Amino acid sequence: MLADTNFISSYSIHVSLLNIANIIRTACGDTELSFPKISQTISGPIAETILLLRERESVVKYLLLLNDGTSSLGLESSREVAQPKPNAILRDSTSTLTTTKLITELFYSKLEEIEGLCSAWAKKVEGAGHVTPGKLQSVVSCLLLGALVLPQLKEVNTRQSQETEDVIFRILADLTEALKTSPESQSLYDCLLRSIRGYLPELTSSSLGQFSTEFPYLHRLIAEISASLYPQRVDLRSSRQGNDPMDIDDEFGSQGNRSNTNMNIAEISRRESQVVLQPSSFYSDTTQRLHLLQQLHEDKNQIGLIPTSFLDSFLLLSNREIISCRCFIREMFSSDLIISPDDAVSVVERIGALIEQSTFLSCEVALNICLDLMEGFIEMWSNGDGELSSPAGDLYKFYLNKGLSRNLLSPSVQITLSRLLFRLAQVGENFPETVDMGPPNTSLLSILESSPLPVKFFIGARLPGIFGRYVLKTHEDMFVNVLENLPSNNTFLEGIALRLFVLGEVAREWPTLLRRGIYHIFETPGKVPESKKHAAYSLKRVAATLKLDDSMQLFDLFASQLLYTWLDEGVVEEIPFEIFGFPSLEALLHRCQADVVALMVMRAQDEALLSLATTLGTTPAQLVQHNFSKTLAYSMAHDISMPKGEQSQSGESRLRKLLGREIFLESVYFNFADIIGTFVSLIDQEDPIEKWWAKNEDLLYAAETMVSIKQCGYSDVVLGANQQPTFRPKYLVREITLLCSRTEYDSSNLWNSALVVAASRRLFSNIHKALGPLYACSVLRKVRVLICLAGPHAWNAYPLEMLLHSIRPYIVDTECADDALGMSQFLLEQGYAALSKSPSFVAGYALTTLASLRVFLETTQSSTTQESQFKATMSKAQKFHTWFAKYLENYDSDALKDEPQRDAFRAITKSAVHVRAAGNAEQGTHESRLLLEILRDEDSGSRLLSSAARKLAIEMLCCNFTMPATSGADFMRSDRDSQMLAKTIWKSCKSQNLSNEYLAWAGRVIGRGFASSGHVDSELLRESQLSNYCQDSGSESASEQGLLSLLQALTSDSSCTRAGLAESALRVICSEAAAQGDNALLGACEKTLSDQLLQACYWLPYRTPPSDSHFVDKVREESVFSPVLIQEPRWPENVTAYLIQNAPKSIILNALPPILMGVEGFAKEAFPYIIHIILLIERRSQQSAKRRLSGALKHWFQIGSAIARDNISLLMNAILYLRTQQLPGENSIADRIQWLELDLTLASSAATKCGMYKTALLFIELSSSEGVRSSRRSSAIRSQESTDLLLSIFENIDDPDAYYGVSQNASLTNVLARLEYEKDGLKSLAFRGAQYDSHIRRGDTTAVVDSQSLVGTLGSLGLSGLSYALLQNQQSLDSSSNAVDTTFDTARKLETWNLPALGPTSNPSVAIYKAYQAWNQGTELSVVKQVVWNGFSDIIQDVLKNEHSASSLRSHLGGLATLAELNDVVDIVNSSELDQLLETFSSRTLWMKSGR
Repeated sequence: MLADTNFISSYSIHVSLLNIANIIRTACGDTELSFPKISQTISGPIAETILLLRERESVVKYLLLLNDGTSSLGLESSREVAQPKPNAILRDSTSTLTTTKLITELFYSKLEEIEGLCSAWAKKVEGAGHVTPGKLQSVVSCLLLGALVLPQLKEVNTRQSQETEDVIFRILADLTEALKTSPESQSLYDCLLRSIRGYLPELTSSSLGQFSTEFPYLHRLIAEISASLYPQRVDLRSSRQGNDPMDIDDEFGSQGNRSNTNMNIAEISRRESQVVLQPSSFYSDTTQRLHLLQQLHEDKNQIGLIPTSFLDSFLLLSNREIISCRCFIREMFSSDLIISPDDAVSVVERIGALIEQSTFLSCEVALNICLDLMEGFIEMWSNGDGELSSPAGDLYKFYLNKGLSRNLLSPSVQITLSRLLFRLAQVGENFPETVDMGPPNTSLLSILESSPLPVKFFIGARLPGIFGRYVLKTHEDMFVNVLENLPSNNTFLEGIALRLFVLGEVAREWPTLLRRGIYHIFETPGKVPESKKHAAYSLKRVAATLKLDDSMQLFDLFASQLLYTWLDEGVVEEIPFEIFGFPSLEALLHRCQADVVALMVMRAQDEALLSLATTLGTTPAQLVQHNFSKTLAYSMAHDISMPKGEQSQSGESRLRKLLGREIFLESVYFNFADIIGTFVSLIDQEDPIEKWWAKNEDLLYAAETMVSIKQCGYSDVVLGANQQPTFRPKYLVREITLLCSRTEYDSSNLWNSALVVAASRRLFSNIHKALGPLYACSVLRKVRVLICLAGPHAWNAYPLEMLLHSIRPYIVDTECADDALGMSQFLLEQGYAALSKSPSFVAGYALTTLASLRVFLETTQSSTTQESQFKATMSKAQKFHTWFAKYLENYDSDALKDEPQRDAFRAITKSAVHVRAAGNAEQGTHESRLLLEILRDEDSGSRLLSSAARKLAIEMLCCNFTMPATSGADFMRSDRDSQMLAKTIWKSCKSQNLSNEYLAWAGRVIGRGFASSGHVDSELLRESQLSNYCQDSGSESASEQGLLSLLQALTSDSSCTRAGLAESALRVICSEAAAQGDNALLGACEKTLSDQLLQACYWLPYRTPPSDSHFVDKVREESVFSPVLIQEPRWPENVTAYLIQNAPKSIILNALPPILMGVEGFAKEAFPYIIHIILLIERRSQQSAKRRLSGALKHWFQIGSAIARDNISLLMNAILYLRTQQLPGENSIADRIQWLELDLTLASSAATKCGMYKTALLFIELSSSEGVRSSRRSSAIRSQESTDLLLSIFENIDDPDAYYGVSQNASLTNVLARLEYEKDGLKSLAFRGAQYDSHIRRGDTTAVVDSQSLVGTLGSLGLSGLSYALLQNQQSLDSSSNAVDTTFDTARKLETWNLPALGPTSNPSVAIYKAYQAWNQGTELSVVKQVVWNGFSDIIQDVLKNEHSASSLRSHLGGLATLAELNDVVDIVNSSELDQLLETFSSRTLWMKSGR
């Protein structure tokens, strides 16, 4: 016992009191506590060194490049560990009451012992012993623990629980009395302060308010400790101030080394890093916190304020004590606690007087305290009018004039001053004018230029924030100022590293400065080679922020500008390729050779071109021919823009000479369309361009078009320079005319649909989010020029739809909206005739445009947008919204097939006009009306909206969705409506970016539909994707039509890049089919593609340009057919691309690789069509693809990982699709299984792994028919092998009787399986119970399986108590779905509500249990509703993510139905609603009695 006592007393000080309190609170059914991290501690030189290292850690790590730069990005928000949210329904009163009682009794008896000990100390009873720091800490810990858990203990109505509070505070009274009379009172007081410091709240109004209300006993405890402690320390301080320092040393000489220098002037550090670690600072700081909490306890109305009485006493402290309270001052005055202006003046004058004294003039701590005060009170003085403005102004001038000029400010103080200046730039930029000082930004840049490296990095890291205060068009000028103040001395490598760091941070933050920032980073390693690694670091951070894959992609964005400037003076060989992550210069040059060659030819750098060709292992002629379109475009544009006197030999003539006349002309024809597109992309900003066009009669139409567009709306904001090279727009027509003069084409009849679409898409594809809105605006203006030149071709058929669709995202961008709105309105007006033929497009466009406009109109102004510009833009957006609403009201189309479709169009567009930002399902709202119309359109036979438009509209409407408050307010509240639209709502849930509330609403509707009928739509039970495939088996071009349909759908994609790839592929297919006379493919195109799109897919009279044929790396055979590679997510892309490589003559297939590899999901959709076409092509050759695929299938079908299952499912769908297509020379449909050589039994087994049970059954049936033709023995073996498979299949398909068709051996196992399938409880209990007994007697381990089966059987018989008892006694519970179902179903039936089920769950039984648990334990109706809604959302998400068998799907739908009915009950408000609901429940029982 003595040994145990010694051990406990030695180690108890290391036990966390908070952990003990949390254990007790958890046992009592409450949530965990947490307290803020202590801002101070007591430590020595080692801790100080660590502190200093941490302050400089980021700088040192950057300079030494100890991390890659990207790991720290975006971590600011993730550093805080997410605390679990309090759960209002956690505690189960029946189970926690007994526990709390027991804890109270045990704790009370311990308190009684401690009370006796403290009473003996206070009365100095003989033999009681001295109060030692260890004993004191134990007693204080016990008191703190009591104060923390007292609210929980008081909930138990017993004598001990009610007396605990009195005992705790009697102990405290005795303890404080004992401390007063103790000869070692000082060391004991210090121990007391150390013990309680960790349980003090942060000095914010919310924390103090929470502390007072949630921890009232702890607050009282601390207040009483302070009341007894504070006078003692004040007396002690007074006696010290009256004594000689030597007397103080004598007086406390016996208290140990720490105490005897407690307030010695030598111990008050002048350095920031020391003051936070000193004992004297810690004790002074803690004492003041206790005093403040004491005053707030005495007057609760003062919470949220800094009491004047407290400040009065605080300001009477000595200078050294004020310095010691450095952390306390910073925390209190920088918090949201309110201080009166008079008190603030007193504080600033008292503490400001410190730095007037020579003792503290250069004291780092004192100077920082004053700056912290200025920052804390900045709202009071930054306007220049308040009482505080004068003293604050004096201090401001002192720091910036005297402090900096006389070198009084240490790096730490300069950092604090810089922080103040950054803050002042945000809230009071004009204040310095009132004290005749420069703007804060100027002061910051001055400090940046002259300060030590740590200060430079502090400012540099925060400089990007300055730009956020100014409109975008001023950023360039500000950037120049910043650049001038960054280190530029090439020998100061740390300074150059800082320069690169700042440039990277600015570029990372602001797209407006990205181009300038990247170039200056690029040029620096050219001058200072030693800085390459730091440049690479900065560029990697920029690339990561812009969500680019690597720095090489960043180079791609700016290659033309970087090379244009570099090659003007520099040489190719010196390009710092490493900084962009290129392994070699050759790799960089290969990637950007088009720009390099074009620039060299344009500038007549023939020697450099020859050197480049040598480096790349080719000839100048081959280089030029390979990059002809950009090279000729640059040269022609440059030749025309040069003044006549400066022209030497033209670039064009040099090209003709280099290539030879024939090759040159052939290249012009081949690249014609690309050269036109390049010309348009090279124009610079120049307004008004129409004045140049007006001078030419042939271009009057373009000038008039531009005037008409601008009348609809435009922005007069002058944009910054584009990426070079650029040429003045007035030369554009001359460039085009010059190019046409080299061919047979006529410049006045130049444009057709294909050229307009290709040139426009080329421009839109150049827009990248990383380049910012102003760059996007510059591209829109180029598109506007293109529209003017193309004339009616731009507002006819597909080009009109493409332009409207592509411009739409920019009408909701503040910087682009003016130009985008004007262009959109013009195109809608001019294209009315064309749009009247496409009501589907108009409906989809109106829906997405009006919905996004409504969100835009509710946005607030950005700090980087000029106020007048913002208001004007919003006004124009509102005007366009009104105009477009009227346009739709007057719209009519003969293409609307019937009156219902006309009504649908009117309903959709009318609702879209009035829709708000957030979707909802409230009856009578425009949002719910719109949602209903979209769902009905999906369900109708003649759909108005395209699938892409419908998907986008659902996402926009439901990404921010509000659930109706009650079921009665839901527009989808009737059983009939829910049943009719359940399937459509189910399909809508497959869209991306839907909110959980929409999924919850969908789950409720689907659940109500199932509850009312029990019907499961066949589409939900469909395992394969066969219905989604084009199944025109009578046509040889069925697969071609399927691929063309996919490509047509992709042209409507929201991504410009993906839509552009689809358009390129379609142009290649149509144009090449026409050129080669492939009539079958042309017929498929005409049959599949819309007339508008088909017209834009023929290049004639032009040649198909190289830009439509994107290069894709070849796929190696070993990366496709290896057994393990089917487990790779990119397997579908690789296998389709590889198969296409081996069919070089197929026009349609060879247009697909760029899309297969570049568009996620396309390879899966196209997979069956590609397999079919490849096998069809090979029927006339060696059939190598068939052999390879058939051989690989045997291995692939045996792999069962999750990703492999997805890919095998894809193969299954392909096999099913092949069975719908005619096999050349077939005798019957049965022969179609010969498209591939399949092991049908293996295929059946693989299909069951994928959850495709009906497909597995098909394969078994086919296998059986094959078996008839094989030997009897093999047939018998196959039959035996397939029995287990058949049983597994029939258990999982929606045909309960099929199970009995399987011939089984008479065995106990089979009998048991059949009884459990039939859910025959009594027989199952008898047979399973007998087997259970037998297994236990024989010690058979399979008794565990029997036990688990018995649990389910007892539950089905309604014997929940027995089932639960057996469940509790099981040694090992598995986590299978059946075990979880049984556990939670049984607990629910027994109303046992203490099972933990806190996180999201996909199991219906768990979701239902949680709902009933909430109903039983919840104290607020909203909490119960939220749990039910979460259950809907969780179940829906699980069904969407995973493939479910028919029985599993019914189980999930049953869960939704149960939750829907519970939700309806929760929403009842009166007895009449209850009667109505009971009647509804009664009507639903009819289908339940009928069986399936």
